[in-house]
Amino acid sequence: MDAVARRADVARATVYYQFRSKTGLLEALCDDLAEAGQMRDLPGAFADPDPRTPVRRLIVVFAGFWAADRVVMRRLRAVTSATPCPW
Repeated sequence: MDAVARRADVARATVYYQFRSKTGLLEALCDDLAEAGQMRDLPGAFADPDPRTPVRRLIVVFAGFWAADRVVMRRLRAVTSATPCPW
């Protein structure tokens, strides 16, 4: 949270006020990535009765999601792969 505050040039308390916690910050980041990757289009893809159409749309949407911000995605994958699984 300190690094985020420094990068945004705000007080750490401001970051906590906006996001409440590290989890809240990560949720906001993922929501932003989902929006940029057009994940909102996914539910409509499954309305088509032809099964090929939803599968194609799923691939396009997820490719867009993973490509929305390559640097952020790479860093998120690095963080999650370095974190031990709790179970």
